[in-house]
Amino acid sequence: MQLHELALAAALAAAPLQAQHVTDVGLMMDGGMLTVIYGQKCGPFSCQPFQAGTTATNQPYQVYVYGAPLQFFALAIDLPSATPCLPIPGIGNSLLLLNQPVTLTLGLIGPTTAIGVCLQGRSAFTLQFPPGTPTGIQYMLQGVANSASQGVPAFTVAITSTT
Repeated sequence: MQLHELALAAALAAAPLQAQHVTDVGLMMDGGMLTVIYGQKCGPFSCQPFQAGTTATNQPYQVYVYGAPLQFFALAIDLPSATPCLPIPGIGNSLLLLNQPVTLTLGLIGPTTAIGVCLQGRSAFTLQFPPGTPTGIQYMLQGVANSASQGVPAFTVAITSTT
C-alpha cells in the first residue's frame, strides 16, 4: 500500500469519530439577580465553555436547554476537566463533561417558540446551590438534545461558573 492510500484509509477509518456539527441546540443560564444571560440559544459549537458569573448559594438561576420541540433532553453538571472535549459517534458536537457528570434533570423540550432563528423549543431548570455550599468550586453545565434540522441527538455548548 502506498503512503497516500494509507493516509486515505486512515482518514476514512477516523471519519466516524469526528463530531457532526449541529447548530440548532443550545444552553443558556441567567445571572440570577443580575440581568445577564450566558451561553447561546443556537449557533456554532465550541469546545470552549461560555464563562458565566459567580453563582451564589440559595439563589435560583434559570438554565434553559434548547432543542427539537417535544423531544427528550438531559442536563448534567460536572467539575471541569483538563482533557479536551470528546466526540462520540452518532451524537452531534462533543462532550465536555469528562470527569463524573451528574444528571440534573431529564425531560421534554417544550413546543416551538415563535422567536428565534432556529426551529427550537425550550425547557427550563432551576439551578440552586443550598446554603453551606463551599465557595470557589468551579463547575460546568452541558445538555444533550435532539437537532430538528439534522435529526440526531447533539451536545449543547457548555457553561462554566464558580460557586
